Amino acid sequence: MTDIVAGDLTEQDLGSSPLSANPLLHRAPKVSASLAALTRKVGRGLRMVLPPQQAELTLRLAPASPGTQAANAALLLSGAAGSVRLDDGARWLRVLTGIDLTAALADASGQDCPDWLTAAVAAKLQGTPLCRTSQIRRAPITSEPQTCALEFSLHQDGHLMLGSFHATPQTWLRLLEECEVTALRAPEDDFLEIPWCQPVVLGWHRLGESACASLAAGDIILPSRPAFERSGMGRLNLAGRNWRVRYIAPGQLQLISSESGLDMESVEDLDLGAAPDSPAGGRGQHDDASAPLEELSLTLVFELGRIALPLGTLRSLAPQSILALQSGHPGNIGIFCAGRRVGQGEVVDVEGALGIRIVHWGGTC
Repeated sequence: MTDIVAGDLTEQDLGSSPLSANPLLHRAPKVSASLAALTRKVGRGLRMVLPPQQAELTLRLAPASPGTQAANAALLLSGAAGSVRLDDGARWLRVLTGIDLTAALADASGQDCPDWLTAAVAAKLQGTPLCRTSQIRRAPITSEPQTCALEFSLHQDGHLMLGSFHATPQTWLRLLEECEVTALRAPEDDFLEIPWCQPVVLGWHRLGESACASLAAGDIILPSRPAFERSGMGRLNLAGRNWRVRYIAPGQLQLISSESGLDMESVEDLDLGAAPDSPAGGRGQHDDASAPLEELSLTLVFELGRIALPLGTLRSLAPQSILALQSGHPGNIGIFCAGRRVGQGEVVDVEGALGIRIVHWGGTC
């Protein structure tokens, strides 16, 4: 029989060797939470204005590389937040502060820069990540695998100079907290075509698990928290903005007016103490935690359809705008529970109130 190759293993190998649940992680590098936070903090870059130097300093993440050794001219600047290695440090401190440390650090014994001179340098570094420096010395020529490099560019008097800092991610996060930085962002136009999609909810209904399990096709539910009226008027929170809306057949929604102070309902906003259609309604939160499974309350969500718009269009919406609904109309209402579609219904008039008749029920919630 010809073996079937699956990755690096043949069918014969698969029968005798257990497979890892996550084979993609075998060679994946480990990334600390602090490094992940630093990458999000820096993003496309951070800009700092340095009034004393009449310059701008921009920080960016350096390309990932194995631990590197400190250059012969590197300096180690330490403070309460940690230590930072500055490549070609004496030259850069002379550019940033006007103070030349060459003579003070000429001693090959590796002694610290005098305290008075260190204080003078730190005073000139206000506005930079190095402003809390309390100790300056030559950096040891050793490998530093745990550090993260940030490249920086200094714009001053029409000149551009490039360099690099090295510190642990935790140190960088502490240092950047103390700096006034401006994040560099992509132009807004780059995001205007990104699609935005969200459901249009007719209403919500709380009921016990046992009552939910007993539902069947033909049953009619009056939502305990309706978002729409029988007339088609309703409320919608669209991308953080509250609107009065009107349903227009077939499958359209018209924005009537913006309601900044409107209390819009959502699944998260429902009163967890509201009584569902089961004996569990009278229980407190403590009792609910220990209640039998069949007495726990659930929330059904009735979706009229979904709105999908580019972000650029979303920003330009105004009263009288008409939006198209995707995959939804009053005869095809999606019924969801805990994010899972459990049935399908249709809108009915129950003595002037909006109700949902179950057309198809897919099982328990």
